[in-house]
Amino acid sequence: MFKMAVTINGIENVIFTTNEAIRNLPEKLLSILRTASLQNIRESKTGAPVDIGLLRASINYFVGVEGERYTSKIGSAVFYAPYVEYGYGRHKVGHRLFLKGGFKAGSEKLISLLQKLRPVGNEESYLHPEG
Repeated sequence: MFKMAVTINGIENVIFTTNEAIRNLPEKLLSILRTASLQNIRESKTGAPVDIGLLRASINYFVGVEGERYTSKIGSAVFYAPYVEYGYGRHKVGHRLFLKGGFKAGSEKLISLLQKLRPVGNEESYLHPEG
């Protein structure tokens, strides 16, 4: 009969590191959302048409937790922003999709940052306490 045993040296360090990663995860996720939102804002502002710059200056974001969901809200408070984004009238005259273009860049950034969430112990990981 074959017998096998596994001994883990330093189990206290493994437990501590795992607990630290779990404890730090909510703030890491918010940080990732902020970074992706800022990328979205940069692209949206670049794509926004400029007359006096009010629309571009008004593009902002909010990152937070609503219930169990991490959310990022990006938009503009100026009344004409929807008309610039989607156009107006039957033929959608004047639409620019400045926010939608920023959304694509922000989404790509979000995906790349989430893919960096690696198992604990990887120096490049967002979960690693020192990383």
